Amino acid sequence: MKIKLTTIFIVLVLICSQVILSPKKASAAQPTVKLSSVKGEVIIKIGGGLREFPAVDGTELVQGDWLRTGKNGTAKLSYEDGTEATIGASSYINIQQLTSSDTISVSSRRQARITSWKDGHQSSIQLWAGSVWSKVKSLVNIDDKYEVETPTAVMGVRGTLYLVSIDQETGSTQSDVIDGTVGVTQNNEDTKAAPVQLVTMGQTLKLVSLTEPLPDKQAIDPQRLIKNTQPEILVHLINDITERTMELADKTKEQQKTFSQTGNINDIKAAIGTSSKLVELASFGKEFMSSLQKSDKLEAVKQVLQDNQQTIEQVLKTIDTIKSETEVIKSEVVEAAKAAGVSQEQIDSIGKEAIGVATTPASEPTQNPTPEPTQTPSRGQNSQNNSTIANWLVESVDGGNASDFTLNASAVPAGATYYGLFTTDGAQIDTYKATNATIRTGSIVFSDPSQLVVKFYKDAGGIQMIAKGILSGTVVDGAGSGQMMVTPVTGTWNLGKTFNDAITSDFTINVIGISEATQYEVWANGSAISGKINIIGANNYFRTLSVAFGDMTQLTVKLFDASGNQVGQSILSGTTTNGNGSGAMNY
Repeated sequence: MKIKLTTIFIVLVLICSQVILSPKKASAAQPTVKLSSVKGEVIIKIGGGLREFPAVDGTELVQGDWLRTGKNGTAKLSYEDGTEATIGASSYINIQQLTSSDTISVSSRRQARITSWKDGHQSSIQLWAGSVWSKVKSLVNIDDKYEVETPTAVMGVRGTLYLVSIDQETGSTQSDVIDGTVGVTQNNEDTKAAPVQLVTMGQTLKLVSLTEPLPDKQAIDPQRLIKNTQPEILVHLINDITERTMELADKTKEQQKTFSQTGNINDIKAAIGTSSKLVELASFGKEFMSSLQKSDKLEAVKQVLQDNQQTIEQVLKTIDTIKSETEVIKSEVVEAAKAAGVSQEQIDSIGKEAIGVATTPASEPTQNPTPEPTQTPSRGQNSQNNSTIANWLVESVDGGNASDFTLNASAVPAGATYYGLFTTDGAQIDTYKATNATIRTGSIVFSDPSQLVVKFYKDAGGIQMIAKGILSGTVVDGAGSGQMMVTPVTGTWNLGKTFNDAITSDFTINVIGISEATQYEVWANGSAISGKINIIGANNYFRTLSVAFGDMTQLTVKLFDASGNQVGQSILSGTTTNGNGSGAMNY
């Protein structure tokens, strides 16, 4: 009997020791954050416990848990809503608040605070040392919250990319906002009543004192940011900026397409705001990479990229391509907005408001606006992109029953041999004609040039479109003239490895200039190797599986409209390495 009791006692001791000594797993009812990309020394401590344990990929943390990193340690926290926080080296954090719907939480900030709500996710990290790079998904519920708290500041956000770091010597808090808006308050006993300083994209704020007034925000100095940030965080910053610019580009195109379908002025205004953020973020990315190339962090960043199966050359090429495309997108949006009667003053005001610059509201357009004529830059070239300002002419013929439309030679982009004239809803006027020929409008009422689009092609069949132009000007009784901005059609592709093997990757494209394109197919050696894939929205990738993606020049992307008609075609250029790559789509 003694032996049995002793055995039971030993078993109970072993079970209890496992509970005490092992990192706990969150119960199904508790919201969690999951650790990944654990590198170097990363240690966790269970909330309320004393023992520390080495972290591994897949470890789940709950409210109250602690995490610290060594001088070479980093780890990524992934939240249930898609938000990610990358913890830098020599950092010490506490998961202060982590709750989802229908919960009540108790959090401590000098004094206990109880928060309850019915909907939404609320998260708060206490950063006592080090740095945190946050990629916060847009918070759509009014009760959603994401905060980072330091000894001197509390920062709350609503959808953003930003870095928070604590100076080891002074204890000051630096908040660098790359995209979105962060509300910064001083972390004192009366935080709720403290003034809030809104820091918007491209701005930084350094908070040193709890007693002095909040300092003014400043423009981010990329050189300072690079110097004070470890290479692993810099790589996350670069990749997240690239991902965010692509998201904004897709969103702008979707808003443009909606406007072309509805004619609702609010849709094109939304596109103005989104494209303004897109240009601002792409410009920062370009400036950041330029500063990085001159810094002593470059070699360390190259090594981190190599560990991620990326190269600095790929990153630089992608950033350059994105920068060029964003300018084309913004130009198209502005031209469409002007054609719809939105004034330059309004365009500037909407753009500044989108990126967080205070403006004086611009007046609304009149009910029947007259499109503003486009001013021709010197040498007919727009200095901000590859668009060309050119002239068009329409003459009344056949006793006023028809009109002849012709182009000035300067309107024809290099490589174009044919062109077509279309209404903005996609209807074609006459057939495709050689670029030096006349298109006869027939019985089409030619009165509002802003409702017409010229498209340029390499071929007579209207497949390889290489540029397009939206008209502005005046027509009276079938005769008139005006100008148009001829914008090149461009595109990019991206190949990202999905699994550990190098032959399974996700292929996606980004098309600029063919607004009617809704789906694409990938072709090789005269045969389709994919089905029709959405360009925007869900399921917009082609999973390559066992398809060898080596020589991209052997691949062709065909574009289709919503009715299944082919509206474009492109040969790819670029390189791939171990299932990753990017490049251009050459029309």
